Amino acid sequence: MAILLPFLVMAVGYSIGEYLPLQYRMAMASGYRQYGAIALYGLFYIAGWAGLEYLAYSLPCVFGKGVMCVTFSGFDAFVKQEAMFISVTGVAFSLVLTFAGNKRFDEKRKNALAAKVIRKHGNELDILLVDSTQLSLPVLFTLDSGKLSLGWVVGTPNPLDEKGQQYIRILPLKNGYQDAEYKPVFNTDYGAIYEIPNDPNETKGFEQVIPRQSIKSASIFDSDFYKGYF
Repeated sequence: MAILLPFLVMAVGYSIGEYLPLQYRMAMASGYRQYGAIALYGLFYIAGWAGLEYLAYSLPCVFGKGVMCVTFSGFDAFVKQEAMFISVTGVAFSLVLTFAGNKRFDEKRKNALAAKVIRKHGNELDILLVDSTQLSLPVLFTLDSGKLSLGWVVGTPNPLDEKGQQYIRILPLKNGYQDAEYKPVFNTDYGAIYEIPNDPNETKGFEQVIPRQSIKSASIFDSDFYKGYF
């Protein structure tokens, strides 16, 4: 039993870690921290599950109605005796709990949840992208090719995807490049092609996709500052 228990704890921790709020949060962590989080979730869950089962046996005894009475002082012995049953039933119920918890998240709630977790646990680029969508402000991207892409972010990367497989969808406003003095020069104005809507999501046909790995820098674009300075 001592050999099986760590595997059961990790199995429970992995199952609980699939609950969307925890899954998004773990996606922001490094590999070693993810393993640590899984072990921690499993230990807390198994301990809580053991406590609930213990109370189920012991509380009826307090009122003199218990058939298989367990005294409060015998908790250690109870846990050792029932460890396998507690772990196996804990794994099974954790799967049900995770599935039931995830069912209540529709696409809108998933996006809101991802944004909330990113704000708390994401890096600077993640936070900037989420903030730009909430504030409806355009973002200026400098790409590793030297090109500039200015637009509204209409799709942020899924935090569960690998960093190399994450993409950002934008509704472009202007494209250009940096001159010899690193000043932005825009040579394509999409405002001349279509009317920028109040809701950028209304113009699906003009969306562009930018690979996360190709971004050298990103910043909220202030048109008044650009006109006044450049």
